Amino acid sequence: MTTHCLVMSADILDNRRMLLLAKKVGGDWEPLGKALGVPDDEIAEIKEGADGSTYQGAFKMLWAWRQTQASGDDEATQQALRSALQQVDKAQLIEEIADK
Repeated sequence: MTTHCLVMSADILDNRRMLLLAKKVGGDWEPLGKALGVPDDEIAEIKEGADGSTYQGAFKMLWAWRQTQASGDDEATQQALRSALQQVDKAQLIEEIADK
């Protein structure tokens, strides 16, 4: 089994991994949000917030996206996240959070 498959063994984006990913994405989270299909109005609302240009904005975006994912469908969630990260040239981040 490869490392990237191990991420899915529990929850691809549990709160701890989601925070770690948000910190790695930082203030440059908007392209990832768009790639994940987060609605433009949600992105705008997060950007307008006091912490929209920090990793906290990234966390809020990831939280909003995670809430739209089907419960129990970890494989689809993993694939959506992996695909979005590839689209924004941040595919290495899935591996970086895998063992955390």
